[in-house]
Amino acid sequence: MELAKIIGQGVEITYCDPAAMFVSAENARIEYDNAVASGIQEGIDILKKRSETLAEMAEAEQDRYNALLADNYYEFVSAEKPDDTDDMTAVDSFEAIDGRVHQKWIMTVNKRYYQDRIETLKAEIASSDYKLTKCAEASLLGLQLPYDVLLLHNEREAIREQIRECESKLLE
Repeated sequence: MELAKIIGQGVEITYCDPAAMFVSAENARIEYDNAVASGIQEGIDILKKRSETLAEMAEAEQDRYNALLADNYYEFVSAEKPDDTDDMTAVDSFEAIDGRVHQKWIMTVNKRYYQDRIETLKAEIASSDYKLTKCAEASLLGLQLPYDVLLLHNEREAIREQIRECESKLLE
């Protein structure tokens, strides 16, 4: 079984399963007892040694388990990570509940996505600066405007609004 200890915002996880070790030791002892009962002599010493070694290992694992519990390790309950999206990312957190450490996933704003999106939108506005400059020059000279200024203004305002929305997401 996995045991976990909460350390700050993270968790330290270790594997410790004395019950499984005791089952292995018991199976080895039964195998040895069956061999003795059936009068098999070949390999009996190996079976005995294996049984004793597994019993010692099970005891050591139990001692380790008790030491981990004394050091505030608890059974670890993991949770499946939800899928990330472009604008949201899953961040894990941990909480001790009823003598267990539970993993939780919290969907948070993917700041990198919004920062990149803002840069792309700013570049899009910058790419229309030329049209704005040409319209200003034509207006100063009393010439016909080469672009629809109202349409140009509305497009740029829509982009600015998208930038503001992205910036507000970064503040969440």
